Amino acid sequence: MVTNALLCLHGAADEKRSRMLAQRMAKGVDGGLLDYGSPLGVFYMLELYDQLEMIKPLFAIIAEHWGEMTLQGDTCGWEHFKKGRPANAYWPTRSRCHPCSAVALKYIVRWVLGVRQTSAGWKQFTVKPIDTGLPIQRVWGSVPTQGGLIRVSWEQNAEKIQQMNVIAPKI
Repeated sequence: MVTNALLCLHGAADEKRSRMLAQRMAKGVDGGLLDYGSPLGVFYMLELYDQLEMIKPLFAIIAEHWGEMTLQGDTCGWEHFKKGRPANAYWPTRSRCHPCSAVALKYIVRWVLGVRQTSAGWKQFTVKPIDTGLPIQRVWGSVPTQGGLIRVSWEQNAEKIQQMNVIAPKI
């Protein structure tokens, strides 16, 4: 899956073929492709989903694997995902503090928090959260810019955002 995603990202396949491969990847091993095991490898799949705006499969992966990290009580990312490890393994992963796992934050800021840069230096930006297919009720976060933090929070009920607050620096 990872190699296919990498090839698509670098133009080895046109958009139609890239989308077909991405849809097969979304089926996991049932899509007929080799599985993945690390956040670094799955980054290319997430990038392809991001590029094709396939938000729900992107967040299905994040919810499954980064959700597991959170359920284990970790506040740092893992080197490898839990899947594929022996059921009786003492630790769910080899390393519980690995920077490559931070890749999920990019998509959380862009799609869940909804903040996107629209001009150089963050002089202009948009805030438009997208439905990720996850049952999210409340979000808050900030994005660092050269002029200061862009702070965003929102709450939703019944799949509709009820309240949104945006505080931005003057740039």
